[in-house]
Amino acid sequence: MKTNINKYNEPTLEEISSLIGLLRRNRYNEAEIAAINYTERYPKHGFSWKVLGTVLKIQGYTEESLIPMQKAALFLPNDPDVHSNLGVTLFELGRLNDAEASYRRAIKLNPEYINAHINLGNTLRGKGFLTEAEACFRRALRINPDYAEGHSNLGNTLLDMGRLNEAEDCFRQAIKIKPDFAEAHSCLGHILRDSGRYMESEVCYRRTLEINPNYGNGNGYKNLGFILKELGRHDETLSCYKLALEANRCIIDVLHHLTSPMVLFEDMPFIANSKSIYETHQLLSTIKKQVRQIIRSKINKESSSKPKNQLPEDREHLRIALIYPPPWQIESSGDSHKMPFGPSHGNSLRDLDGDFRTITYGLMTIAAQAKRAGHEVNVYNLCSCPWQDIVTLISSTKADVFGISAFTGNRRGMAAIAALIRQLHPYAHITVGGPFATALPEETLEYYSDIDTVVIGEGEDTFMELLNFLVSGRQPIGIPGTAWRDGKDIIRGPQRPRIQDLDSLASPFDYFSSTIVMTSRGCPSKCSFCGGYATWGRKVSFLSAESSLATIKKALDRLPVPYLAIKDDTFTANRQRVISICDLIVENKLNFIWGCDSRVDCLDDEILKKMRFAGCQMISLGVESGSPEILKTMRKGTTPEKVLEVSRIAKKYGIYVRYYMILPNKGETPETLQQSIDLIKAGKPNEYVICSLGFYPGTEDWEVLCDSQGITPSIFFMNDFIELGVANNREKEFEQLMLQVQCDIGSIHGFDFSVYERESVIEQLPESHLAHLELANAYFRCSRMDEAINELDKADKLGFPIKNIILNQRACISITQNKYDEALNYLEQAIQAYPHKIISNNLSVLNDWLNGNTNLQGIPILNDSILALDFNSVQSFAYSIDPLM
Repeated sequence: MKTNINKYNEPTLEEISSLIGLLRRNRYNEAEIAAINYTERYPKHGFSWKVLGTVLKIQGYTEESLIPMQKAALFLPNDPDVHSNLGVTLFELGRLNDAEASYRRAIKLNPEYINAHINLGNTLRGKGFLTEAEACFRRALRINPDYAEGHSNLGNTLLDMGRLNEAEDCFRQAIKIKPDFAEAHSCLGHILRDSGRYMESEVCYRRTLEINPNYGNGNGYKNLGFILKELGRHDETLSCYKLALEANRCIIDVLHHLTSPMVLFEDMPFIANSKSIYETHQLLSTIKKQVRQIIRSKINKESSSKPKNQLPEDREHLRIALIYPPPWQIESSGDSHKMPFGPSHGNSLRDLDGDFRTITYGLMTIAAQAKRAGHEVNVYNLCSCPWQDIVTLISSTKADVFGISAFTGNRRGMAAIAALIRQLHPYAHITVGGPFATALPEETLEYYSDIDTVVIGEGEDTFMELLNFLVSGRQPIGIPGTAWRDGKDIIRGPQRPRIQDLDSLASPFDYFSSTIVMTSRGCPSKCSFCGGYATWGRKVSFLSAESSLATIKKALDRLPVPYLAIKDDTFTANRQRVISICDLIVENKLNFIWGCDSRVDCLDDEILKKMRFAGCQMISLGVESGSPEILKTMRKGTTPEKVLEVSRIAKKYGIYVRYYMILPNKGETPETLQQSIDLIKAGKPNEYVICSLGFYPGTEDWEVLCDSQGITPSIFFMNDFIELGVANNREKEFEQLMLQVQCDIGSIHGFDFSVYERESVIEQLPESHLAHLELANAYFRCSRMDEAINELDKADKLGFPIKNIILNQRACISITQNKYDEALNYLEQAIQAYPHKIISNNLSVLNDWLNGNTNLQGIPILNDSILALDFNSVQSFAYSIDPLM
């Protein structure tokens, strides 16, 4: 007998009171049954849906609680609690954009709703919008200054932003309000530890364990053990690590290489290659099982009844999705299931630099060729995208061809996305390319069974021929430059000749925006550590100077801020061409700022002077080592003397010099390490970047490693490391080595230009707006404010093209002169021109100081950067499930 449902009735007061009573007495099963009964009898009664969603959430059924929460929000549109609770559920399901909208709705209904402000802040922090997150936490603390968790959340956000002193103040305030706040004590300990204040850090970690002996499931003891080790108290260290291991056997690495020295090249520990391909396939099968669970509630009956993905009827133009994947399956907050391709051991998203997060130029240029041919193409940068968002995107993407481009570092994300695509779109063609697949095409197909083809090396012509095969209905086999499956066999086709005329290719800037430009392919050298040879071969190919200029113009036309990074392997490989490009830039009066990468043996006084006149602000040099012996071993083909010569010339013209160094290297000794330190001290680069030696498939170092250690390519498919290098499993030792190097050098990052050096540049380049801007900054840092203002006026008058940098400098100067309203005005002008992160952060710092919302002593300190790179207008390293435009 069916229940008679009256949609316009409501439960009685007695029924509602009974339901509330069950909830308050923690009788959740009974409350769930009662709420289900009421929602069936009274489908429009919002409170019943609210209770049902709440009890499901409390019992851990987060996914099941979503629909009741949404129903409650529908029928109780003016209840801020409902919208806030819905936001919590969406956040835990990884749907950060939807969660943000729910929290904002709750705040609109109740502007004093402190929990909604805090939760909105956590959501924005999870999306990487740190300035906006900071503002949310500060609004919450204005509502309740004694909310300890609010101070702690603000501290973590400031820590993410690198504002350590302010973060420290926040954690201390949280502890003052709530002395038994274990999390705040631990976070304060981290800051003190990282700043070398070990004894204070020890006090914090011990207090954390007093409050909660099980803090962090063993990590509390691990943290304390690290400090005790640094203090030389080894017996206590060992005791702490034993307690950590008793609490959690999964952190057994705390004892690994506890006192052993850095071991180099000949004696590196590697995880055994004993796992089978079958086990890898089992991982992929696990992903597919999880996908079924995740998408069960996402795909409705209508979509599941449609025919499977197949080619359009006219078979002339294909739907194509090109993807730059994340390094692994990134968990969303609240994910309860284990990811088969989850985070790499010892790494986090914070470890990934801007280059890693930037979508590859090759993916954009391949997309441009397909678009010019009439295909429907979308390009996605999913470099840091939560897995739940990727599932949503792929499930709604109707494509005939999916292309994935990957380096060694995001090969596991490539595999996970390929498995997801195969599950959701079983008839789509999946092809992969990029440096990793190019070096190991057969192994990629062998281990990752969902991939159909691999595009090897230079991809434009190969990809277009692959599309022609698919359009014509032919099996994509036998195509030069690819590897494919033939039943159970894997076959590699003939090598495809290099593209002879790069000028004939469609420009990516006909369709996409990016600050990254490439005008050549390849490098004239074959360094033992570099994978460029595996992709390009020995021959370097170039855009003509005229086409390079046209590419630069198109790129600038799409950008609000005139800055470009020319990311050729060696921009100056062809001397006459780079001189012609610089001359054309000047002749055509292109007013923009740029930087590039080069080798020191491809630079001289004339080239550097031409580059500077054409707007070059920064040059990154592959220095690698200061040891002649190591440079010879790595086949670098350069000398320390040439490095010093080029550094001197570049600085003569005011060019910001960055050194890329590889330390430690194969064959490294204390003597060779000291030679590298001495080179940095002598060359005084404005910035130096040090990384340890890595081994990449296709390089000479990789081949030597395989021969000497018995390593096979399976190590990349059976282990979760980001990169294979001498520092693997020795992160602490590497950090200690770098600390020693920095202490010896006397500078953590590099050396600033002196006022004298900047004034000397003006003598060489009196009409350079860039030189006057840089001199203004040098004067500012020496407190010569009147001279700084004078130089800024000259830079502005000469037409410096990035107005935000000048406005930001003026704001910094005004603060030192106690002209706070003037500084605020400059920053507000800048934020209206282009809301860059540096500007928004500086504005936030100044506003908080003016409003008394900070513990900062003295006047606020703003970021006074004058590097155009720091004012990059395209956040190309920020993921988005929206296609690239």
